[in-house]
Amino acid sequence: MSSQLESLLGQLGTGRWNMLHFVALSYCVSLPSYHTLAGAFLAPMQDYQCHPPDYQNNYRDNQSNIADLLLVGSCSYLEKNRDTGETSRRTCTQWTFDNTTFASTVTSEYQLVCGREYLRATYTSIYMFGVLVGAWFNGLLADKYGRRPTITIGSVVYALIAVGSCWVTTLSALLICRFLLGTMHATILKTGYILAMEVSSPKVRSALGIMMYLPWALGTMAWGGAAYLLRDWRWLQLVVSLPWFLFLPTLLAARWNKVTLPPPHRILQIIKESQNEVRTSSPGRGEACVGESVLRGYCRSAFILVRTPRLRIITLGMFVNYLVVGMVYYGLSLSGNHLSEDPFVYMVLMGLVEVPAYTLMIPVILALYSSELFPTEVRTRGASTAFMMSRVGSMASPFITEYLGSVYPWAPSVVFGVASVVAGVATLALPETLGTALPDTIAHLEDKVLPESSR
Repeated sequence: MSSQLESLLGQLGTGRWNMLHFVALSYCVSLPSYHTLAGAFLAPMQDYQCHPPDYQNNYRDNQSNIADLLLVGSCSYLEKNRDTGETSRRTCTQWTFDNTTFASTVTSEYQLVCGREYLRATYTSIYMFGVLVGAWFNGLLADKYGRRPTITIGSVVYALIAVGSCWVTTLSALLICRFLLGTMHATILKTGYILAMEVSSPKVRSALGIMMYLPWALGTMAWGGAAYLLRDWRWLQLVVSLPWFLFLPTLLAARWNKVTLPPPHRILQIIKESQNEVRTSSPGRGEACVGESVLRGYCRSAFILVRTPRLRIITLGMFVNYLVVGMVYYGLSLSGNHLSEDPFVYMVLMGLVEVPAYTLMIPVILALYSSELFPTEVRTRGASTAFMMSRVGSMASPFITEYLGSVYPWAPSVVFGVASVVAGVATLALPETLGTALPDTIAHLEDKVLPESSR
């Protein structure tokens, strides 16, 4: 931000209004974790057995005829014709599931086994695809209409869809609900995070940026505990969706910290100067208003993140980092059935490990770093688009662990490790932001980055 706005935020300080928003938005950050990691408990891998038609009746009527139906694996059976003596292979259409760990799941209710196993991975990936789609237009809406209205509408829609999807009766409708939930995900997490950063004083911004993501780890641990207590997938989803409605009233709080501010006309002048700077420095905006077609104007807006040299480096570097973090994180988080005998303890431990990780390691640092790198006029768009790339990685992670891992058990670890090294190398090209003011405009970024990065 410009030095004038930074100074004004410093004068506002961090008071009760700010803290209310930080607490509310942090609580909001914990809630999507249940639905993001839903595949671990709502659509897990389960042991199953083929259940041929009238198998039990044949066995009960005449045990000597049990050979008439012979199971071959879990996806087919051999049926003997009593008249001709010929044996033919039949494909299973019904299965019985092991309900030792889960009483009812999406896997068992919709029988996502044999030729339908890919739908279990799709259940997780389609949520990430929704985030991929939603992150793009979320950035545009938040930059145009404001952070708080976008978060409010997104939270209401998310809560209604999450609760409503507990009663859908078809798999296709459930997958549509999962996709729609994903489209609202970035609206809540990324826009909420950016709002918290923009209303905080510079002195506490870094610390609050790290603390805001700790509730995600707590939500992950709570998700493991809730799934342990509720083994029916519909009741489990309903219980973890209702807390959304507790968050909504906090968005209506007043914005006053009872501090002495500059005269109103001076505050308006600072804001107006900042807005004028954004308007005059946006590449191509003036040309689009004078004679350019609407389509070309949209194209300029869509590719604004890669049009200038230093913003292009920041954008591509963030894309690589977010893609790898999403792929590795969700690849490990959703592997409880593969890496542990107890998926509930595994999920709780994943959240527990994240508590120190979010204060020391990449995920939070990456979010904070990206919010500092992108200028104000494209900050939400840039951060949301980078966040969108993380969903490309997270969309791939279920297929890497389920399919590649089933053929080559060592392959997922190699893929995750090599990708992490590549992301680390890409980070070396990004500029340092420690002790620098947040850029307001692309022009400001292009002017400031060169001398700082050349030190």
